[in-house]
Amino acid sequence: MTDTDLYLLINENCTQAHGLNMAAQCAYRQGYRYMIRMDAHAEYMHRFVTRLVRVLCEKNADSVTVPLIATSKQVSGWQAANARLQRSWLGHGNAAHRQDTGSGWVQHGHHAAFRLVCFQALGGMIPAWRLVKMSITIVV
Repeated sequence: MTDTDLYLLINENCTQAHGLNMAAQCAYRQGYRYMIRMDAHAEYMHRFVTRLVRVLCEKNADSVTVPLIATSKQVSGWQAANARLQRSWLGHGNAAHRQDTGSGWVQHGHHAAFRLVCFQALGGMIPAWRLVKMSITIVV
């Protein structure tokens, strides 16, 4: 199914990595320069996409990460306990993208935006590793 702005891709491998790679390949073939990754279950700040692209361009970065901080709003029980754990050192292992540390260069993060040419050149997301082989990113 296609529309001028919408593509339905069937991810037969059923993994996040394969789905992201399929979407990136489709966007790259269509001539897009950037890809923005957003999760349906997350909340985003006003003008999120515009801010990501601006940082990519201003900092000449290959990718931009954003803080991925679990909240316990509107959940209880196991979900709330899991959110509290992810906010602790035990749950995030001091990962910069799991804390509100401000902007700066980091080694790893939750990739929200990236240049498609770099993503494709590096082979995309490696399903077995579950990470993107990007060099440095910026937390915004």
